Amino acid sequence: MERENNINLEEVYKYRSKLIDCGKRVGLENPDRLSLDEIKALTSRVFEELNKIDMSMGFPHHDTGLRRPASVDKYRETELFIDFIDWYNILATPSNVILGYVQRNYPKNKYPRVMCVGDGEHCHLGRKLAGLGYTVVVVDPVSKKEFDIPRQSNGGRLKVINGEFYENSEDMINWSSLIVGAKVPQCAEILTSIRSKPTVFNISNNAEVHNMSFRGKPIQSSKELEEAIEKIKDVKKECHTDSFGMKSYFYVCDQRTYGER
Repeated sequence: MERENNINLEEVYKYRSKLIDCGKRVGLENPDRLSLDEIKALTSRVFEELNKIDMSMGFPHHDTGLRRPASVDKYRETELFIDFIDWYNILATPSNVILGYVQRNYPKNKYPRVMCVGDGEHCHLGRKLAGLGYTVVVVDPVSKKEFDIPRQSNGGRLKVINGEFYENSEDMINWSSLIVGAKVPQCAEILTSIRSKPTVFNISNNAEVHNMSFRGKPIQSSKELEEAIEKIKDVKKECHTDSFGMKSYFYVCDQRTYGER
């Protein structure tokens, strides 16, 4: 992601309001089915973030008395906060950028069945698509099966497969109307090679980008992977800029013939 130097103060207030409103719902809704200690750690982190914003605006520091439980380390607390931001759409996270693009360009009446690759532990993208009425199959080795959702009144349905998505997963590819990938560098080569279905995906900047290969060439960074993907004919690179000036990129591969430029 890239940041532009034009932060909108009005958006900061909106962000603060969303933190407060959604933070009040964490313990009640518990959408990711967290443990009690995880809920306490997340709540503590939300208040910590609010304190930082208030102090930056000249308001005095306020000690809530909340502390992260010893059973939850700092790394896990950060994961919880990122998941919180993502699920409640407080900021335009990578999965929410994909979600918005799908809503605008692939309506459920034309693309009713969505294969979601690499959706993470809590399957946020898949669960949100199902909530909008799509029939969704999520495939990820770290996904939790307990998020399976039966058919809803609007037709939406979610099925989670705890496993890998391979190039020879023809049954799943043939079943789908649309394939989406959330932060999937390891699957990028497979997704760009699918010719029969439109595909929308992004890649993450995490450690798994390093020491991998793409079309037989070694990849050492997310930048190198982006450059390799952009060399493929008819793969369109899209840019999203959020209200805080953060840029994120994703790729769109429609039903076309692929080849090197």
